[in-house]
Amino acid sequence: MNIGSFCEDLDTYLKEEFSYKGRISARGLGQTLEAKRKAFWLYFRYPTESCVGNETLVIAAIEFRENRVGHGTRLLDFLVTIAPKYGYRFICIENIGETSRAFALKHGFDLINPFGGSSENAIVEVDELRRRFTG
Repeated sequence: MNIGSFCEDLDTYLKEEFSYKGRISARGLGQTLEAKRKAFWLYFRYPTESCVGNETLVIAAIEFRENRVGHGTRLLDFLVTIAPKYGYRFICIENIGETSRAFALKHGFDLINPFGGSSENAIVEVDELRRRFTG
């Protein structure tokens, strides 16, 4: 995946969704990307084997100032739309809490604990999300 191109696509989406101007996301170390403003904080990794295989886009942080207004659902829909361009087949939300757990279950994610311990992740196939969004 070209992380620079992903960064540009994410910026375009976030500018439209939140009415921001200028650069929003920044490339981190390796294949990571962070987007942080008052309204949200997002942190992605790809490719990674932290959840399931190396065709997984990991959402390591997802936080919106306003909850339950559709920001997360619209973000997932955007990520499904661009998945063919970047080649990821799964989306994983890492270390889910109570709010993100309910969100993940609502959208058909499976809960997994790949490394044992107390942290829980949620994973879904992009095709499953696509079916949910178009069905």
